[in-house]
Amino acid sequence: MSWGYFVDLKLTMPAAAWKKVSEQKAGASKLAAGWSGLDDAGLEESFGQPFSEGDTLTKVLKGAAYHGPETVHHVDEHDGVTSVRICLLLDKSTLELAYPLAALLHAARDTGVAKGALRLVNDGTAPGEDGVEIALVKNKLTKTKVEDQGAIAEEIVGDLYGDLVSSPLKAKSSQKPRTMINPQTGQPISSKRNR
Repeated sequence: MSWGYFVDLKLTMPAAAWKKVSEQKAGASKLAAGWSGLDDAGLEESFGQPFSEGDTLTKVLKGAAYHGPETVHHVDEHDGVTSVRICLLLDKSTLELAYPLAALLHAARDTGVAKGALRLVNDGTAPGEDGVEIALVKNKLTKTKVEDQGAIAEEIVGDLYGDLVSSPLKAKSSQKPRTMINPQTGQPISSKRNR
């Protein structure tokens, strides 16, 4: 049986800074031990496994894995500010797809003008930790453990799959809530992890 984590990146920065950051090589930002704030060093290593280090972040993020039907990928510029949202579900065999997003967050920190966060959130099927949020505020990265994994997972599921799932919170009182199903694993998504 497979299990997974959601990876969810949100960033804002001046458009000129975004252009500079997105053209950096994926391997330019090295992730030091402890970069994620996860207790499980093996899980952190899987998320931070470098790949395509010689390619620009732009090229890496144009890959099919970041643009599938069950992903969110928006890079929008308005009034000289670029907003980025990249979100997807990774199963245990694709955790390294988080690496470019973590590299992007670290590169954004180095601009001195960006803000945002990267969340790694247990989808409810993984036997590991609930997850973490790595926030970028005032040129510093802070790591906070996810406290309400079920609510965050439900929010992300809504963003990724929209009408494909029914949210118990949005169900009409006359309707019986349906269990949300992880479309990749076929397992129910709940705030209690399967062990």
